[in-house]
Amino acid sequence: MSSMRSLQESIKRIFHHVDYIMGLQARLLYIFTIIFAVIVSYAFYTTPGFTISLLPLFFLIYAAMVSALATEPIDEISKGTIQVYLATGLTREEYYEAWLLGGIAFQTLVFALIYSIPAFIVNPRIFFITPSSYGLNVPMGILIVIGSLQIMYYGAIAMTVGALTKKRSLAVLSVFLLMVIIPFLVGIISSILTPNSAEHITSLVMLFCNQLFYAGIMSYKNIGVFGLSPVIESLIILMVFDIALILISDSVWRRIEI
Repeated sequence: MSSMRSLQESIKRIFHHVDYIMGLQARLLYIFTIIFAVIVSYAFYTTPGFTISLLPLFFLIYAAMVSALATEPIDEISKGTIQVYLATGLTREEYYEAWLLGGIAFQTLVFALIYSIPAFIVNPRIFFITPSSYGLNVPMGILIVIGSLQIMYYGAIAMTVGALTKKRSLAVLSVFLLMVIIPFLVGIISSILTPNSAEHITSLVMLFCNQLFYAGIMSYKNIGVFGLSPVIESLIILMVFDIALILISDSVWRRIEI
């Protein structure tokens, strides 16, 4: 009975802090979300195919903002704010779980719903559209799943690197490296190689850096780096990485010095 009561109190503390995160820390994200939702909702009623083609752009913006939000705990450590929360009875594990839920998981769900709800209202068949005329050959429903898992991936990386280094700048840089710098540099370097080698190296790097773009680009060949469907490879990589990074960051946050 006491263990059940303790669990209930722990869950209550976690969701109380989640409420704080979503109410105060994520205000800028919600401003963008409203603008994003209006654009997507209007576009779905006019040109659904074009709206789907905008998914990579909105994904990059949203992933960057969620990753920046995921580094906020490091800022709270440097300012000493976290000590106030811990003094109220919130444990380190509960603090981490609250940020995982409110700072990453919930924001990822919002990203998915921004596209899913308008599509479902206009025509559920939109989920199965492959807008090849706009440079994508993967159904929208799959793209949303990959994009959502990718946002979780970037957010978990930001929290993990931030906890390990205690430097917010390095956490943000690590995500920026994966999102932009590494693919760009590899693209330049590959341009001086033979076409086959360049294509293989670029595809492999994209598979580990940005699976949404990887799936969109490689789907025209129907075969990925490891011989599977590019979509399947992306989903496997993302799910494995998400779980591994969450476990690693949880372990680090349990031992982090404050």
